[in-house]
Amino acid sequence: TKTVPNFVDPWAGDKELRAKTTTAHFGVLATTHLAVEEAGTYRLSVLSDDGVRVTIDGRKGVENWTWHAPTRDEAQVELTKGPHTLELEYFQIDGAYALLVELEKAK
Repeated sequence: TKTVPNFVDPWAGDKELRAKTTTAHFGVLATTHLAVEEAGTYRLSVLSDDGVRVTIDGRKGVENWTWHAPTRDEAQVELTKGPHTLELEYFQIDGAYALLVELEKAK
């Protein structure tokens, strides 16, 4: 268990954590709380290699629970103003790895 500043890679930029897990055969479970300042439609974009699931307030946002090359998955989610919980599940098998989660107001 560790608090990290972002989801920009499977180890959240933490070189020590990366050294402990290596780059094959591991999983990540992460939870974050965020505050939305304006209600509306948001774009949830996830770049992953391999499997990923992202939920917001328990509702499916993005799911690609497969062994795959770097792939971008996107979903439109409706969010109310105020606090929300984002949960991430990720697994890495062999070869390349990628994980980037972005949430931004749709235009």
